[in-house]
Amino acid sequence: MIKRNKQWWLYIETYVHISLKKESLLLYNSLSGEALEYSGEEKILNLVKKLKSPRNLQVILLTEEEVNNTVILQFVDDLRNHFMGDIIDTSYSKGKPVQMMPITKIHQDVNYLKSQDTRSVGEGMLETINQISLYINEACEQNCAICSKGYRQFPCCTIKDNRKGELDIMKIKQLFDEISARPPANLNILGGNIFNYSKFVELAGIINRLSPQIFYFSNYLNLNQGSRNLRFLNPRTSSLKILVPFPINEDQLKTALEIVKSSKLNSRFVFIVQSEAEFEKLSAAIASLGIENSDFQPFYNGENLNFFMEGVFASKEEILGSKPGMNDIYTNSVLNSLNFGRLTILNNGDIHANVNAPRLGILGKDSIYDVLYKEMYHGKSWRRIRKNVQPCKSCTFQALCPPLSNYTYAIGRNNLCHVMPDVSNIKNINNGGKIHEN
Repeated sequence: MIKRNKQWWLYIETYVHISLKKESLLLYNSLSGEALEYSGEEKILNLVKKLKSPRNLQVILLTEEEVNNTVILQFVDDLRNHFMGDIIDTSYSKGKPVQMMPITKIHQDVNYLKSQDTRSVGEGMLETINQISLYINEACEQNCAICSKGYRQFPCCTIKDNRKGELDIMKIKQLFDEISARPPANLNILGGNIFNYSKFVELAGIINRLSPQIFYFSNYLNLNQGSRNLRFLNPRTSSLKILVPFPINEDQLKTALEIVKSSKLNSRFVFIVQSEAEFEKLSAAIASLGIENSDFQPFYNGENLNFFMEGVFASKEEILGSKPGMNDIYTNSVLNSLNFGRLTILNNGDIHANVNAPRLGILGKDSIYDVLYKEMYHGKSWRRIRKNVQPCKSCTFQALCPPLSNYTYAIGRNNLCHVMPDVSNIKNINNGGKIHEN
């Protein structure tokens, strides 16, 4: 029992993430990955509300009566046992202990820059771009089943969606001239069959001079036709992403593997799966052909929700097991790291921050600065975060979960998890298999 006539400082460490939602509380130790959850404990919830007050800095005074309360005493023991906090006799300090709490801020945030008299809204705007995806054409003869929808879920070739023709090489040059002072770290080249692009050699020459990390996406069935163009790619900066939808032609896949090996380019095969059965068959093919660099990419077809629920949806244990750090938590509270700094330009010139979001501008017509300003000031893709959407805004795990992905658009549900099951707004429910979200 605590001594009488004493007062105590209760504190929670700064590396502990506190999430309080109505009657639920989550305390997460970002160093160990451990968590404490409470529900309906009014005394604990009231204490934590005080701790979370900006003026308290996660340090509050406890009276003798509060410390001797069984519920509060157990809470203190929980904090101590999980290295999340403790109590200190007030006689050990002349005043209230002070903790320095971090404040999250996007330095290139438009509202922040507008509030600074000495700063410009356009200042450093190009530095926000870290990836550009160019859909250079739509010509392709494969007619894959995922063609019209795959690109809306992950980087993938496509010829559908009423987009015609090729992306003008002069407009591409104009874009690269605009961003030459600060080119993005990554550049994706996609289309239908990118090797059918009439200016492919010229495009490769332009890109090679920029020296970003370049990823060329191609259906494995198109590699044989395009192999003659591979010699124009810079092996130092260029990589191949070989898309393999199901069902596969093993002979053609073997040929694609031989072409890749002879090209000396870095490469990775991306196997697109829709069920557990496909996953098993593709795994066998990978082992049989000796493919070393490969990934599996799930595709939602409207009828394989169970496949996603079993293999993509995350559990509490998986979320905590990933041990997100405080930087991850702060980032998740202000921006979507899957979208932030990324632009997609379709072969008709439409520019998007996300292919599922409205167009921001048109290549050759709108300045890249205007496009970036529009997304930063009015757009919703880069700032599409869980605390602003249902049901995630009511969940204590919202800042620990990975960012909202394009699968949420396809499935029609924001919480791709088993933390807060909610199937009320799911478009289709049927059978499926197992894999992990990209």
